[in-house]
Amino acid sequence: MILANHWVAKKIWESFPHQALLRQHPPPHQEFFSELRECAKAKGFFIDTRSNKTLADSLDNANDPHDPIVNRLLRSMATQAMSNALYFSTGSCAEEEFHHYGLALDKYTHFTSPIRRYSDIVVHRLLMAAISKDKKMEIKGNLFSNKDLEELCRHINNRNRAAQHSQKQSTELFQCMYFKDKDPATEERCISDGVIYSIRTNGVLVFIPRFGIKGAAYLKNKDGLVISSGPDSRSAWKPGSLQRFQNKITSTTTDGESVTFHLFDHVTVRMSVQASRCHSDTIRLEIISNKPYKIPNTELTHQSSPLLKSELVKEVTKSMEEAQLAQEVKVNIIQEEYQEYCQTKGRSLYTLLEEIRDLALLDVSNNYGL
Repeated sequence: MILANHWVAKKIWESFPHQALLRQHPPPHQEFFSELRECAKAKGFFIDTRSNKTLADSLDNANDPHDPIVNRLLRSMATQAMSNALYFSTGSCAEEEFHHYGLALDKYTHFTSPIRRYSDIVVHRLLMAAISKDKKMEIKGNLFSNKDLEELCRHINNRNRAAQHSQKQSTELFQCMYFKDKDPATEERCISDGVIYSIRTNGVLVFIPRFGIKGAAYLKNKDGLVISSGPDSRSAWKPGSLQRFQNKITSTTTDGESVTFHLFDHVTVRMSVQASRCHSDTIRLEIISNKPYKIPNTELTHQSSPLLKSELVKEVTKSMEEAQLAQEVKVNIIQEEYQEYCQTKGRSLYTLLEEIRDLALLDVSNNYGL
């Protein structure tokens, strides 16, 4: 697929050097990789970001045989440090800017999925026109000028960003729906293993592999209390202070107790839904133990593998259908009671007013001997 897209990109550019639709991926700024390099260094790995080739080789070598999540998180951080790929018209920028950093190709476009991307349809038309041009045949249909194609690319890029944002919000919505009807205090599925992948001033960023959730877990609450760890490794809130270092953060209570969280430490996290009147619901993460989560025997089969998005959607859909069915039963009961006691034939205010109007026009003089 990548080779086909690369070949088509070269073909349409050769035929239409000033009005071909290609896809560029600019090289990222080196300062964006600083957090990635520091995190890898904490595990004893060196990430070379001088080129896409050295970056790919470094990520391939950054494997912890005891914890495969480390490589997964490092790759995710590398992707986040990169800029987004964009569609562009070849007449709007120099040939040196055509390069696709992620695929290490000098020219690239999208050609193989015209049933789901409009950009591919435009590329198909350009390829047909290029073939017709080679055969000295008449080009059917008008091709976009550089100005029109540049405007079209800008629109497609904006729609692509909006689609990615919608996809992210949709995932977060389903995650909240999944946990909303579950009691965090008693439901085992609300407790899972988490991996710390970033240190912040008042907490850490945690990744939940089972659900694919990333979020902040605060080590200092709104009351100024800091997290502490008891003899059983269970967390509690006590007066104290936080001290942040490059690859770790230490919580020290006024009693002298201290607990340290390092990068890539596994901790036990409780998930709950935090509702808001002004914003959408969010997943709240709370560290309840500084030790990895031990899966109970009853939950071993459920948490042995990550929960797929399709499984999450199915479970949320099932719960919503059950709630909708219960609501429909309730509505039917109300409607039956309403039909038993109502005196109008219709079900709306308009129908009621029409009945009153008809009653006002009835001739009742004969009934009363008038």
